[in-house]
Amino acid sequence: MRGLLLILVVLSFLTSGSGLTFAQDSEDCDPEEVFGWLRQRQAWRNATSEVWQKVGEANLGRDAIPLVLNEFHRHMQAIADLSRPVCADTALLWTFYLYDLVGRLWVCHFLDDDDCLAEMQNRSAVYGEQIEIALAPLYGTAGITAEEYESLFGELLPEGWSWPPESLRAYFPATYVDGMLDFEGSGDMVTDPVTVPKGYYRVLLETEDTGMSIDMVVLSGKCYVGSSTWETTVFSLKANGAQSLITSEECEVMWQVRYADGTFKVTFEKIR
Repeated sequence: MRGLLLILVVLSFLTSGSGLTFAQDSEDCDPEEVFGWLRQRQAWRNATSEVWQKVGEANLGRDAIPLVLNEFHRHMQAIADLSRPVCADTALLWTFYLYDLVGRLWVCHFLDDDDCLAEMQNRSAVYGEQIEIALAPLYGTAGITAEEYESLFGELLPEGWSWPPESLRAYFPATYVDGMLDFEGSGDMVTDPVTVPKGYYRVLLETEDTGMSIDMVVLSGKCYVGSSTWETTVFSLKANGAQSLITSEECEVMWQVRYADGTFKVTFEKIR
């Protein structure tokens, strides 16, 4: 119950939007620069919300604390590194306080410290109000309303962002990230190890070659081609457009490409 409450409290002040009336900013800031900063800042805020919600739902153990806190710090650092108009300095300061609060809530939760949790929840209301006060004139300078802010940035994520982030992938091994297994090259090769989450995958081959072979070398776990529990040859002298089916029971593999005389691309599509 405490974990669910924690998720809801944090998400309430990580999500965008407020009921404030936005006035025009008196600072001499370029509207396009302000709009760009607001957009990129909120993208990282949305990513933080996704991490907090999914980490909270997973009920991770204490050993995950350093990596989770490091991921939150990475988000804050990304916001701090954005090109920022001078009129956004106060908003950045309260954003820093906000991320410090997120980290403190996580620690309080794992310490089972109810007094600490109560204090952080009270601070969340104060910080949430202060950050909206700091952002209000920026909305006006950017020429948008609260409703427009929500519709423009409410679901925006940073460029290149996908769940789970690399820092937390060890705790979410069954989560398939679209495209994470894909690889391409030219000529024979052996790839680095990669984890294939549990499931069924359609494998598609794009190549200019007339016939090439791909085998998977299973390092740990269990993966095989089709329904045969021993077959590991994905393609045997196949050309462009070939398809295959891989069954994974959670494994770590390396892909071995042979007889490739040209460029190729291998794409994985999770069926279920």
